[in-house]
Amino acid sequence: MKRKITLSIILAVLCLGVCTVIHLTHTNVYQNSREFEEFADRSLNERELFRANKNTTTNYTYNETLSIAVQEDESTGERISKFRDDKVNDAEKQYFMQIVSDRSEDLNHACIIDTSVKNSDSGATSLVVYQKFYEESGKNMVLKDSAAKTYLFDTETGKEIKPLQAMTISYRDKVSEYAKEYLRKSFSENKFAENWKDYLVPKWYNFNNFIITGQSVIFYFQPGTVVDKKYGVISLKIPQTVMDSYIRPRILDRYIDPNQPMVALTYDDGPGGKSEARILDCLEKYDCAATFFYQGYRMKKFGYNARRAAELGCDIGNHSWDHPVFSGLSKKQMKSQIDKTNKKIEKVTGITPQLFRPPYGDYNNKVTSAVKSRGMSEVLWTVDTRDWESRDCKQIVKKIKKSKHLDGKIILMHSIYDDTAKATEQIVPWLDKYGFQMVTISELVEFKTGKGLNPGKVYKKID
Repeated sequence: MKRKITLSIILAVLCLGVCTVIHLTHTNVYQNSREFEEFADRSLNERELFRANKNTTTNYTYNETLSIAVQEDESTGERISKFRDDKVNDAEKQYFMQIVSDRSEDLNHACIIDTSVKNSDSGATSLVVYQKFYEESGKNMVLKDSAAKTYLFDTETGKEIKPLQAMTISYRDKVSEYAKEYLRKSFSENKFAENWKDYLVPKWYNFNNFIITGQSVIFYFQPGTVVDKKYGVISLKIPQTVMDSYIRPRILDRYIDPNQPMVALTYDDGPGGKSEARILDCLEKYDCAATFFYQGYRMKKFGYNARRAAELGCDIGNHSWDHPVFSGLSKKQMKSQIDKTNKKIEKVTGITPQLFRPPYGDYNNKVTSAVKSRGMSEVLWTVDTRDWESRDCKQIVKKIKKSKHLDGKIILMHSIYDDTAKATEQIVPWLDKYGFQMVTISELVEFKTGKGLNPGKVYKKID
C-alpha cells in the first residue's frame, strides 16, 4: 500500500516537473521558417479590412531579425504590380530602419503585408497595402504598428490618379456624415481619440484613403486617428447603393478643384534637353501641368520635349525667337519674332500659342500692343526663383518655400538647368503635400476669374 502511495507521489511530482518545464520553455515566438509561415498565415487570415481576391500568392522570407511575408494578387497589371512592389519595399525598409533605430536587432520581428487590387465599373482600379509590424515581447509576438495605405489608378493605362478623378467633389460631405454615425454606434465615447473630429471634417485632406470595390467604397483610418490606437486601423465600408451617386461614371483625365489653392509653375528658355525631360517626368508622376515658354530657334533640336509637354496638357507659350530685349525692337521686329516662333511651335506641337512672355520680363506699351495684335496675352510672374543666377537647387527651393500666400501666384523658373530639374523634383511633391494644385496659366486664369484669357492683358498674379 505504501509503495503505491509513494509511486503515485513520484509520478505526480514528475508530471508537475514536466508541466513546469513545458510552461517555462513554451513560447509563441516562431523558432524556424515553418513556424514563421504558420504565424504569418494566422496574421493574414485576420483579414478584417478587406476580402482578398481568389488568385493570390504569399512569399515568405525568414530571418532571425526581420521575417517578411507578402501576399499579392496574381492578376495585377505590370505597371500597378511594379508600383505595389515599390510600396512593399518601402514598408520593409521602414521597419528595418525602425529596428536599427530601436537597437532591437537581437529580437524577432515580423513584417506582414497584405495587398489587394480591386477594379470598378468606372474605370478606376484600387490598391490597398495593409502592413503590420510585430516585435518579440516575452513569449509572444506583439503588434507594434499597422497601417492601411490606398492608391487609385486608371484601369486602362495603369497611371495613378487622385480621389477627385474618381469621386465627385461632394463625396466628402456624405462620408463625413456617414462616418460620424458609424463611429458613434460602434464605439463608446471613451474609446474615441483626442482629436477624432478633426479627421471627419469634409476637407480636402480627409477621406483620401479608400478603395472602390464594385460592391462598396471602403475608407481607412490610421491607428490613433478616430479611436484609440490599440484598435489599430479602422475601416468604414459604405455600400455601393449609398455611394453610387458620388462615384463618377468614368474617371476624369485630370481634375481641378476651384475651391482649393492653385499655383502656376512656369519655365522659360526651352525647350531643353535632359533637364526638361526630368521636369516633364516629375509633372507626369504627380499628374500636374505647367506652362513652358519656348524660344523658336531651340524647337528644331529639342522639339521632342515640346511635343511631350503638349501631350501632358501643359500650356505652350512663346518666348521670342532668340531672346532679344523687346523694348529695343521696332514693332515690325517684335511681330516677326512672335510670328516666326508661333509658326515653329505650331509645326512641332500642333498648338498655336496664346501666351507670350517677353524676354527678361522687359515690356512697355509698345510691346503689349504688338502682343495684343497677335491675339495673345502677356505673362510675367510673382515669384522669381532666379535659378538662372544661383544654379543651386537648395536656393531655388528655398525661394519658393519662403514665398507667402502662393495661391494664384506664378512661379518663374528655366527648364534648361539641371538644378532647376532637381528643384522641381522637390517642390512639386511639397506643393502637392500641402494641397496646392499645379495648373497651367490658362487654367489659373479660368478658375480664378471665371473667364478665358484676355488678349493684350498682362498677367502677374491671378486672384
